[in-house]
Amino acid sequence: MKIPIRSHAGETLTETLCAMLVIALSSILLVTMLMVGMRLNRDAAQQDARFYEEVNALEQRTASSAPARVTVNASSGASYTLDVTVYGSEDGLRAYRKAGS
Repeated sequence: MKIPIRSHAGETLTETLCAMLVIALSSILLVTMLMVGMRLNRDAAQQDARFYEEVNALEQRTASSAPARVTVNASSGASYTLDVTVYGSEDGLRAYRKAGS
């Protein structure tokens, strides 16, 4: 009597399901990374736009302004007080211009 030869070549159902699970988890991770990257790029673009708007407002002197007095302390110990106009906001960029110039 002849004994049937069994072939153990190929993949089992368990191996195939595990491979599909790894591919699915990898895909989810990739999509998540892409979404986070896109959000970071969008936020950076918005911050850049705000920064350039503030810089332009300061350069054109269209930002809010107020008179102020600034004291400069030199390393030699001398102290100078100047009347200036301050352009900008408390929490943003600021520019100073000597009053009368």
